Amino acid sequence: MFAFSAPRQYRAPRHSGGFTLVELMITLAVAFVLVALALPSFRELSTRSNVTQLGNDLVLALNTARSEAVRRGTQVEVVGSTGNWSTGWTIKADTGFNNNFDTTVTTHAKAPSGYPVCTNANAPTGIGSSAAAIFNSTGSLAFASSFDINVVRPDGKKALSRWIRVTASGETLNQADTTSSSASFTCTGS
Repeated sequence: MFAFSAPRQYRAPRHSGGFTLVELMITLAVAFVLVALALPSFRELSTRSNVTQLGNDLVLALNTARSEAVRRGTQVEVVGSTGNWSTGWTIKADTGFNNNFDTTVTTHAKAPSGYPVCTNANAPTGIGSSAAAIFNSTGSLAFASSFDINVVRPDGKKALSRWIRVTASGETLNQADTTSSSASFTCTGS
């Protein structure tokens, strides 16, 4: 008996599931282009986040000082840690009722490098200081009609920097655009 077998068909060799060197190089080139296009957006996001966080931290410190002044029935100040707000700030209470702010309530670490924090008290000449926002026992600003703080961006864009203003009544406002602020825009940064 004859066994009948079907003719064998020619099959091309199978390729493995990997990439060729050319495919890998093209993929890497496309990835580098996409990263190069996205990098400026990531930097801007980081800058905006730092400015917003610093602004929020300052508002929290000012509101804390105001409530502590009312709670303790004495003056409480928010002052730059070394006279420079970019190196951090401290909340201190006048617990001796003698204009010596000797009781530290809390402190804040320095601002990220390149983000100056500038201040100005709008007060009559010789009264008050641009170094400190001082609240009295009613929660109002002592010695000033307003107190301005600028959180300055490293790229110097005034419209995107933060302006924190404390009104005479002690209300704290936080907004973008430091153009109308009385605080300097070019103070010594961290």
